[in-house]
Amino acid sequence: MERDCSKALQVLRHLGCSSQDAEEIVQEALLRLYRYRGDVKSTQAFVVHISKNLFIDLARKRRGREIPFNERFLSALAPSPESQLNIAQQLRAVSSLLVTKCGKQIRDIFIANKAGWKHSEIAAHFKVSASIVHRCIAKAIKIIADDAK
Repeated sequence: MERDCSKALQVLRHLGCSSQDAEEIVQEALLRLYRYRGDVKSTQAFVVHISKNLFIDLARKRRGREIPFNERFLSALAPSPESQLNIAQQLRAVSSLLVTKCGKQIRDIFIANKAGWKHSEIAAHFKVSASIVHRCIAKAIKIIADDAK
């Protein structure tokens, strides 16, 4: 139970909640856990989830309006540091593979595409046609797929 509370307190502090408010919020979450005890599979997940929702409700009441979706909430949704490291390593491996097999331009076009750029934006940025962008992305995907086999 203590581990459940400490994780919830950590998440709330990360979201910008004061220590006093965090304590009260976690206590309320524990009361709700007690009420639903038989239906809860993971007590820690339940306490953290309810605590975050209670914090959002509290902040809305204090501001009298909706909370803007900002970086504090995005960081709470971000992958763990281990996952981020794994993603970065995979990205470096793919980048290195593409540079080795087909050059920097195809790598850069592929990464721009994965970053959410539209084909027309990529074409304008690299001063190439949209059909070349499409071919470069297709070539990059083929190289990555072949390497994965």
